[in-house]
Amino acid sequence: LDPQLKVNKDALLNGSVDAATVMLFHDDPKAREILLDALKQNENSPARMGVCRAMIQARVSKKTVKNDQDFIEPLLGVLDSENDAEAQLAAQATLIFEYDKIRDPLDKIFADPNKPAKTKINAVNALKLRLDMMATIRLIELVDGPDKQISVEAENALHSLGISVGEDPETRRQNIEEIKREGQVAFLRSQLVRQDAQIRGMKTGLD
Repeated sequence: LDPQLKVNKDALLNGSVDAATVMLFHDDPKAREILLDALKQNENSPARMGVCRAMIQARVSKKTVKNDQDFIEPLLGVLDSENDAEAQLAAQATLIFEYDKIRDPLDKIFADPNKPAKTKINAVNALKLRLDMMATIRLIELVDGPDKQISVEAENALHSLGISVGEDPETRRQNIEEIKREGQVAFLRSQLVRQDAQIRGMKTGLD
């Protein structure tokens, strides 16, 4: 490794977000390999969280990550973690991708009978974080899924977003059709209004 890259690697393995950020935008392919390997290190939580935080910061600052699809599989792999903080950061980091890019990989998690319930719950949380019409529709669909635990988690996620769940599958189907008819722009507008109302309610509660 280039000496400076080695310094950054050592710093990342100790959880340095700055080192992860430098390598995230580095032109050397080895920098990308170091980040991807760090995400796969189940035993090194600080390194994994450092990479996730670097990606979250990149999204907030609207910096473009080249070939960001390289990170999809490793990031979703972090959802297997029993560490709630790791899984939450990984879910937030997936927001760097458009929903279309991770829809199929997330669906594979829900469809895999060998995936632990914890992983699927983390995937539900990843959907909940998205201000996306199709992600919300997927949550509604999960309410009627075969796995009762995931169904309950999806329903709770929808309640937290202020989305009407419906009393039965037919009502939920109608809700989905209504969301589709309104379209993404109207959906986002409604979500922002709901979030504003929730914030006001929280402030009132704090007062």
